[in-house]
Amino acid sequence: MKKIDLHIHTKATISDAEFEFDHKKLLGYVTTMHIDSIAITNHNIFDKVQFREIQKELTDVIVFPGIEVDLCGGHILLITDCEYIDLFEAQARQVNTFITSPKDSLIYEQFCNIFSDLDRFLIIPHSGKEPKVPFNVIQQLGDKVFAGEVTSPKKFIYAIKDSQALTPVIFSDSRLTSFTTTFSSQQTFVDIGDMTLNSLKGALHDKNKVSLNEDGGHDLISIQNGEIKLSTGLNIILGRRPPVKLIHYK
Repeated sequence: MKKIDLHIHTKATISDAEFEFDHKKLLGYVTTMHIDSIAITNHNIFDKVQFREIQKELTDVIVFPGIEVDLCGGHILLITDCEYIDLFEAQARQVNTFITSPKDSLIYEQFCNIFSDLDRFLIIPHSGKEPKVPFNVIQQLGDKVFAGEVTSPKKFIYAIKDSQALTPVIFSDSRLTSFTTTFSSQQTFVDIGDMTLNSLKGALHDKNKVSLNEDGGHDLISIQNGEIKLSTGLNIILGRRPPVKLIHYK
């Protein structure tokens, strides 16, 4: 099993809150959480120079170039191979020319004109996560879309059991800064050998090859930087007990 997080932000944009990315925290994140592969997916932009720097720093992790695009009022991830990075960089620049305010969003025709080579991408819309890509847009994309991002283990399990739902994935959607103290436990395990884009696409076609934990099951999740595993079927309260007030009766 390989552990993946294909939704990581490293640049502040007009579509995102201001933050200052910390390279060391990203290294700490992938090391502490034992992540095998990540994708850099900033809002409507792709910074090739920064991407190459991250690749050099994360020598034990496969890093894919990607982008999170505002599409028809929702968000959609596009992840590609490094061999197409120059073409992808040019496509990302086109996206950026249309997104000039936080409320801007590509219409379907603009999206397809820019990304006329969608077969080269792993495409993951927000399906169980806001803002969702409209269902009719996902239908228009047809068999090019087979996985959808969700926000919680509960939604993940619902999608796994629903034969009509996209293969669910959970990612951190992280913005790692020098102030980050606890790492997200939002990752997905995939049953593949070599970590390639084609292998990922093949695995995400099959719900039996995705899981919430390294054992291939859907009933456990990790928290506290991976140190604690909890059942998805339990309601749990973590933290210190409130102080107890002692009353002495005479």
